[in-house]
Amino acid sequence: TVANGGLVTDAQGDDVIFTSDSACATKLDHEVEVYGASTGTVAYWVRVPTVTTATATEIYMCYGKDSVTSTQENITGTWNSNYKSVWHLPNGTTLAALDSPSSAFNGTITNAVAGTGQVDGAGVFDGTSDYITISNSANLDTDPMTVSFWVKPTLASMNNALGMILDKADLSLPTNNGWYAFFDDRDSIPRVNNFGVEYERATTESLWAADNFFTNDDWVHISVIFDLTATPVIRVYKNSVLHTSSSYTAGSGSHTASTQSLVMAARSAGTGFFLFGRLDEIHVSNSVRSADWITTVYNSQSSPSTFYLVGAQTTGVCGGGDKMMLGMIGDN
Repeated sequence: TVANGGLVTDAQGDDVIFTSDSACATKLDHEVEVYGASTGTVAYWVRVPTVTTATATEIYMCYGKDSVTSTQENITGTWNSNYKSVWHLPNGTTLAALDSPSSAFNGTITNAVAGTGQVDGAGVFDGTSDYITISNSANLDTDPMTVSFWVKPTLASMNNALGMILDKADLSLPTNNGWYAFFDDRDSIPRVNNFGVEYERATTESLWAADNFFTNDDWVHISVIFDLTATPVIRVYKNSVLHTSSSYTAGSGSHTASTQSLVMAARSAGTGFFLFGRLDEIHVSNSVRSADWITTVYNSQSSPSTFYLVGAQTTGVCGGGDKMMLGMIGDN
């Protein structure tokens, strides 16, 4: 802010907008995840119509109009209609589980705390009693569906253990419904630092699993696609790359959506199989995201400084405000 030697006039950064033109006239929807007035540390989500590999897509960050004193963000507009839920789990200090596209699916936090994430903050889970519960919604169990998230399991603490990452399943035999994603290092199976996904079906479930998926305590970005019209029904991308070294059970029959809550880092209703580790940026879409889309998401979140270029700042423009050009080169 101006008070801290910058050019942003509003103490909450409300005068910051993003536009597709250098005159700062055509606004782009954006969401503010974090704004630090004293340090200038920010995390913004901006909806950009098109990003291609051929040429840089230019957008402009405009700020400094002292007449603006109320927020300019449009949180729901930032996420297209295929996004059904987005949980940022900010801000590294005080954990929140708010759903950006729709406040209807805000989470209830049980014991989990805030910590450093891949993007701003993350949820930190102790492997014994920590989890987050999201009320049941049909939007969280669709066909097709893409679920993506960052996860950082603490391998030493998960030795010979099974931990749920996301659980939206009802495993009440003889009819199992829903889906879940898990970490598995149990000696009895046996599995070693395994990531797995199960998609419940009428006859036999579809199961995808890969040993040594996690090799250290680093953050890993995972995108899971569920699509009954495709072969295989389950596809998994690790750090934007389709992961093919896995065991796979095709399964058969229709899929019935679960009526259970979605639980992060534990079994449904927090009844066990707790994850020791961290979760960040959990996104649920009711569509099949393309490989290019997944790559763009990964690149923009894993290494923002190489995903976009920052142009020179121009002062005294845009009706008295200032601007800065941002150029992005992506894969979609």
